[in-house]
Amino acid sequence: MAISIDRIKRNLEYLSRYTSIPESGRTRLSFSPEAKAAVTYLSREMGDAGNIIGRVEGEISDAPALMIALRYDSGKNGGDFDGIVGIELVRHFQEE
Repeated sequence: MAISIDRIKRNLEYLSRYTSIPESGRTRLSFSPEAKAAVTYLSREMGDAGNIIGRVEGEISDAPALMIALRYDSGKNGGDFDGIVGIELVRHFQEE
């Protein structure tokens, strides 16, 4: 399955709304109202994989687990991709 560039762009643009300093990059600090809003959005979009801890079963039930650590928050004045791009990678695997 091809990666959906349109979906990635749409989600990144949507998540960029959750910032405490709109005129200067993206600031979505941990446990801030902006970070909580991002978690709510991601959980709605991704279901179980959007939780703080998620697990997606693969096709081979006895295969070892692949762990991917991601974050939804950002540094102060981060870019649009700060802390969020890896989530799209998980979504791609989830759809495969």
